[in-house]
Amino acid sequence: MSIDDLTIRNARDAELAAYAQDIASEIRPTAARYDRTGEFPFEHFDVLRRKGALGLTVPREHGGQGLSLYETLLVQERIAGASGATALALGWHLMTFFGLSATRVWDKTVFERVCRDAVERGELINVFATERDAGNVVRGFKPTTIARRQGDGYVISGRKAFSTLAPA
Repeated sequence: MSIDDLTIRNARDAELAAYAQDIASEIRPTAARYDRTGEFPFEHFDVLRRKGALGLTVPREHGGQGLSLYETLLVQERIAGASGATALALGWHLMTFFGLSATRVWDKTVFERVCRDAVERGELINVFATERDAGNVVRGFKPTTIARRQGDGYVISGRKAFSTLAPA
């Protein structure tokens, strides 16, 4: 344990902290500009992809790091020191995988594909849970937003109160 940082419990924590500090050093120079403009920090997510951060909470059997909650927070805290907004957006992605990994409620084949897409291609995942007219569907409200397949994609109609990661 480091006398300077009591959050570091072991060598693995120290490795994760150094990894996160490396990411933080790359995104820090542009963070204030994104805070000022309100633009989505695409270049920060390019760094996160390149550094493999999008697979941190993906289970190991699907190519990810399978970090614990504590380990995830060690990383998040350091990234937030450089860009709170980027850490928050990354956190939605990481915690979605964390929750899905714990519950395993998705079809196994679908979950494995989504995991591999995050690890190998840097794809993002998020839960659009809050609806302007219905509240939060996680708390039992019936969704009013509808997704209809159209061609190779979907057309989504409805009103969300917010959606982290939407531009990406």
